[in-house]
This record gives sequence, structure tokens and C-alpha cells, in this order.
Amino acid sequence: MNSENNDVNSNNKKNHCKNNKINSKSRKNNSNKKKTKAATTKTMATTTRSMTKSRENNRNLPKTIAITAKTARTTSTRRTTATTAKTARTTSTRRTTATTA
Repeated sequence: MNSENNDVNSNNKKNHCKNNKINSKSRKNNSNKKKTKAATTKTMATTTRSMTKSRENNRNLPKTIAITAKTARTTSTRRTTATTAKTARTTSTRRTTATTA
């Protein structure tokens, strides 16, 4: 009697493992399936909501950004004045060579 019970138990264990494998496969397949339209419309609604929030946040940003842009412009003009000074030096050297000849 005991031996029969053991056989039944071992078979149950084997089947249980098989069932688990089958279940895990079906779970994986279900996750890969396309979601329904209702689910996608919900996600779209949340994305548009977050987009409008970011727009509002951009409007409420401090005005320091404009000031930094202005300072960048002034530094670029300083650089150009430095280049004009170099060209003035080269023209003066040409004049000196002409007088020596």
C-alpha cells in the first residue's frame, strides 16, 4: 500500500512541475500581447497632461536665462575687438618696411 502511495505522490510532483512550466510560458505570452485600445487611450491622456504641466513650468521659469544670453553677446564683441587690434599691428609693420626700402 505504501509503495502505491509513493508512486502517486511522485507522479503528482512531476505533473506539478510540468504545469508550472506551462503556466510560466502562458504568462510570458500574455505580457507580449498588444494591449487593448482602452489602455492606450489612458496612457495618451496621461502624457498630454504631463506635457501641459511642463509647458506651464516653462512659463513660470525665472527670467535669469535672458540675462545670461545678453552677457554671452557682450563677451563675443570683446573678442572681435581683440582681432581688430591685431590687424592694426600688421598694417603698421608694413609701413615700416616701406620706409626702410
